[in-house]
Order: sequence, then C-alpha cells, then structure tokens
Amino acid sequence: MVIRANKRSSLDSIQYLRAASASLVVLFHAGRNHDITIPVGEGRISLFFIVSGFIFWWITAGSRGSPRIFLLRRLARLVPLYWVVTLLLFAGSVLGVSHHAPVSISHVVKSLLFIPHVDERSGQIFPVLVPGWTLVYEMLFCFIFACLLWIAERWRLLVATAVFGGLGAAGFVFHPTDPIALTYTNEIMLEFLAGVWLAWLWPRIGLPKAAALGILVLGGVLSFVAQSYQHQLPSVLYSGVPALLTIVGALGLERPGLKPIGWLKRIGDSSYSIYLWHMPVIVLGSRALPLAHIHSPGVSIGILTAASVVAGLILYPLTERPLTEALFRRIDARA
Repeated sequence: MVIRANKRSSLDSIQYLRAASASLVVLFHAGRNHDITIPVGEGRISLFFIVSGFIFWWITAGSRGSPRIFLLRRLARLVPLYWVVTLLLFAGSVLGVSHHAPVSISHVVKSLLFIPHVDERSGQIFPVLVPGWTLVYEMLFCFIFACLLWIAERWRLLVATAVFGGLGAAGFVFHPTDPIALTYTNEIMLEFLAGVWLAWLWPRIGLPKAAALGILVLGGVLSFVAQSYQHQLPSVLYSGVPALLTIVGALGLERPGLKPIGWLKRIGDSSYSIYLWHMPVIVLGSRALPLAHIHSPGVSIGILTAASVVAGLILYPLTERPLTEALFRRIDARA
C-alpha cells in the first residue's frame, strides 16, 4: 500500500516521535543525575530540529500567512513557558535548592534573551535551563523563516537552502570559537534544512508501507549504532541521518482513518512541557528520594523519569496550553 501525504493528514506520527524523543531526553538526564550515561540513541535531539523544519514548511506552504503573525505565534508557543521555568530555576539557585547555585544575573538575562554564551560554571554554551540550548536554535529558525515568508514561494526553498546551508557550511570552513558565531554556524542548521526539504518532497512522493516500516526500524537501529562514531563523524551524520530516516519511516506509516494512539499522542502533545519541566522535577526529586530512603540509582532513575513525564502531562493543560491559547487569541485578534 502506497501512502501519499496531504494537507489534511493529522501527522500523528510526528507527535509519537516527539513523545519518544522527549521521554528519552528525560531518561538521559535522569541517568546523568547519577553520573550514569544511558544509551538512548543519538537521534533524539536531531529529531526535534528536523521536525521543526518540516512543520515550518508544512504549515506555511501554499498559504498567504503574515510573516509577523507566524513569528508572533511561534514566540508565543516557545517563549513564555521557557521563561517561567528558567526563572524558577534561578529562584531555586537563590534559595539553595538547585543544582544551578549560584546563577549570575548576567547568565539569567542572556538565557532569557536566547543569547548564546558560555556558562561560567560548566564552561559550555548552556543557558540556565540546560535543555534550553535547543531553543536558542529554534529562535534563530523562527526569525529567519519568518523573513523567508516575504519571498515568493517558488523561490523560498532555494533561498532557505542558501541561507541555512550557507550557515552550516560556514561552520565547517571557518571553525569559529565565539559563542554566537559557533552557535549560528553549527551543522544543526543542516538538520533544520533537511526537515524543510522533507516537507517539500513529502507530498510529491509515495512510500510503500513495508518500506516505511523498514526505514523506521533502520533509523532507530542506526540511532544507537551511531553512538560508537560520535567522535569520528559530524553530528549531522551520526545523529541527523538516523533521525531523518526515523521521521521518513514514521510519516510513511500515516494513512487516512488510522485511529490515533491516544496515550502516546497525549505525551507528544505535552512533549514541550515535559522537555522544559523535567529538569526542575529531577532537581527536586533527587533531593526528595534520599529522604524516602531510596538510594538505588536504577530505582531513582526510573522514578525521576516517570515523575518528569507525569509532571509534564499534568502541567501541560495547566500552564502551557492555556497560556499559549490566550496569547494566540490576542495575536489573532490584532491580526
């Protein structure tokens, strides 16, 4: 059976992948909390970037949407909750209940403004909320893509390729060391571009169901196998390629009338909340578990992972969704 994507497809598979990736990120950080590196696959973060490129193109192709409204809606979707969690972590550092003590005002301000900078404590380019490093890239994607919407659609893909491809290539050629230049020329730009190209190609191709399943399995297997080559290959190869194959395979299994997997889709819908809230949950949980006489690393990692996912599921309808919907209404009303 050959499946051809169309604009009416709900793309539930994207939500399933988001659910899996967010859960794996939580598991990885729960392990690192105990100085244990859990092999969860190298495609977990690349998947987010490729999906972003895919979604950006998918929701704007063939439409006459305002670049300003597109940008405002993306900012409303990403920024407020990130600010809330970042400020909570800062408050925790002031009160001495956070792994992040002490946190400087400069570090907080640059984190809130998505300015790439070196964290003086770790020596790495991380914001206060460490997983927020991915949002620094998302902000750049949002601003550049909003600008691309001013260009006629027949030229948009070519210009996007030149811009994101050029930025990614510049990193390989010039090897910058400044935090901003290093971030904005990272090969992650090529992963976002791969998502854009996939969204452009997808309605134009057909993929047999059996082939889609094989590609999905291949992508998952390569994501784990590639961990052995992360010091020998660029991340766009050992991380990006498995993630891209996984997305292609998952999209190929979409078909009209297929009943969604409710619980998995709910985790996918809550994936952003899970992704942001899991660090505070791990910080607080790692302090609470010893009080409950739970000292086994394995048990602790399991509890922290489950608690983070549950917290995200609970907090999504309480914080992220109402906040985003309220801002969307204001943006749409002004439009």
